[in-house]
Parts: sequence; C-alpha cells; structure tokens
Amino acid sequence: MKLRILAAAVAVMGLAGAAQAEDAADGPFAVTAGFASQHLGGDKPLNVTLNDAPAGSSVDNDRSDSGATLGFSWFINRNIALELWGASRFDASTEIDMNNAPDIGVRKYRTRPLALSAQYHFTQLGDRFKPYVGLGVHRTKVDGEWINPTLDGAHDFRIDDGTGLAATVGLDVNLPKNWFVRGDVRYLRWNSDVRLDNLRTDADMHSMIYGVSAGLRF
Repeated sequence: MKLRILAAAVAVMGLAGAAQAEDAADGPFAVTAGFASQHLGGDKPLNVTLNDAPAGSSVDNDRSDSGATLGFSWFINRNIALELWGASRFDASTEIDMNNAPDIGVRKYRTRPLALSAQYHFTQLGDRFKPYVGLGVHRTKVDGEWINPTLDGAHDFRIDDGTGLAATVGLDVNLPKNWFVRGDVRYLRWNSDVRLDNLRTDADMHSMIYGVSAGLRF
C-alpha cells in the first residue's frame, strides 16, 4: 500500500514537471508539506532469539513506516539555502510470526527526526527543474518504547535520542505562481544507548527516508 502511494505521488510529480512553468520572481523563503516513507536500518536494538518458540516460527522486524513531513527553507542566495525539516512519528516493531497461532509482539518504539542542513541548488538546468544536495545534522527523538514482559521477564526498555549526520538529494519541479513539487531522499545516521533493565548496549542506527511534498516559494 505504501509503495502504491509513493508511486502515485511520483507519477503526479512527473505530470507536473511536464506542465509549462511560469516565470516568477523567487522569494527568499520556501515551505514544503508532504509525506515520506522511512526504512530504518543498522543494529536491531536487543536481538530476539527463538529458543522457546515453536518450530517454524520466525522473527519479523518491521522497521518501515510512513509519516507526514514539514520543511522551511531560507535561500541565502540563488543557490544556497538553509533548511529546517521534520517528520511525524515513524513506528518500528518486532513480532514473532507463529504458525497457526496469533503473532507475539516483542517490542515497539517510534522515531521522530528533525534535521537542519545547508543545501546547494543547481540552477544551470533552467527554471523548471532544480536538483539540489544537502548536508547537515539531525536530532532523532525516540519514544513509545514497549517490550513484552512475558518473554524474558524484562520490564524497563529504553532507547535514547540520537544526533548525527543528515544528507539529502532532491529535485524541485517548478509550477505556476511560485508553487513547486519536490522529491527527495534523506540519509540519517546516529548512535543510541539502548537499555533493557540492567543490560546496556550501543546501537548504530541509520535510516533512508523517501519523500514527496508540495512547496511554495515566497
């Protein structure tokens, strides 16, 4: 379902790019609103074993989710901009898939990234298509941690917030009256301190976030 939504959004962006864009004076600010799909990678906080599970069971780490996004940019000049970008929560969960029985929930948590980056917008391709690259930092908040206490008797599950590198590649397609559509790919990397009761470990986390949005330059 998520892939169909993203495919439809990309198709809309392509059709918009085929439309004739009007020449308009660019303002120093831009705001974007849209949605994105996050694919969380890196270490899986607290690996799950199947020592006590029936034969044929498997662990399902669902670390992909979609959420809304909002961004605000200040163009210092025609090519260079500073962007503050954030997303609503992305859910992650782990379940044990059982044969002929309900799945068993193992753990859940949510991530909410907020990134500040400097961008370079390429203007040599004309007024309609404007690719850009960005590099900066992000702060990812982690909350909603839950772990099934019946599995190993664990009760206190915590994942600390993380700060790290944020990199972006994107494309703006200009529309009439200073509107535009945007497609972007973001890479976020960070470390989190993970705690389960008295057990403590360091998790190396990273995520790829694929987004589409509509924007207004003013």
